[in-house]
Amino acid sequence: MVCKLLADVVGYAIQVALTATAFMILYGKYKCEKQKRQLHIWLKDSIKQICGLCIAHIWNVIFAIMLNNNISTQSDECVMYFDNYIFDSTFGTLTTFIFLKIFTFVAKKYKYTNLISGYYPPQSMYRALVLQILSWAMIITIAKWIVFGAIVFPLRNYLSSIGKTILNPVIGYDNFELSLVMIIIPLVFNTIQLIIQDMWIRYKQLPLDLNSELDDNENDNNNDYKLQINDNTIV
Repeated sequence: MVCKLLADVVGYAIQVALTATAFMILYGKYKCEKQKRQLHIWLKDSIKQICGLCIAHIWNVIFAIMLNNNISTQSDECVMYFDNYIFDSTFGTLTTFIFLKIFTFVAKKYKYTNLISGYYPPQSMYRALVLQILSWAMIITIAKWIVFGAIVFPLRNYLSSIGKTILNPVIGYDNFELSLVMIIIPLVFNTIQLIIQDMWIRYKQLPLDLNSELDDNENDNNNDYKLQINDNTIV
């Protein structure tokens, strides 16, 4: 037998466990924050993160199956998932950061406030959340395809050999191999990735002219959204 990602109920149960683990990581970070966001803002940021993680996970599974069907040596989906996941957690995270910075720059330049990551205008709070989820999903998808097409797929045969060497002690123990590549290893990488990405997508300062415009239009009850101008803040 070979390890398959979606072969039985164990595979699907692990997908659910992966999502629950991600939420616990985000909640743990929230509890440790020195300057906490308001709970409803954190929830919106977390929903965006969880949706992004689900999109990324779906692509990882699809890519693993594609890779396994297009290699010249015998392997299994879990090995290919492991290979793709490692590159996604490193090069993919960096690529995501670059595209997020570009997207945020454009949103601020043209004052598309609903698309400024982590900013939820009271008058269009849920519209902003939906648009930001869609934009985050698009950024993740673009980044994943770039890493997959430029690195992972061309090197698939070499990566398969390396992955099989690393996972050799657990190959043949399908449920344990599946748990290792989809829970145990992601627990480490997801913790780092989610914490870093949470710092990226949370609300940061707006340009001065945009901030003044928003302050004029918002009432005194929206202090949690107003910009605190700080020359040392890096956008």
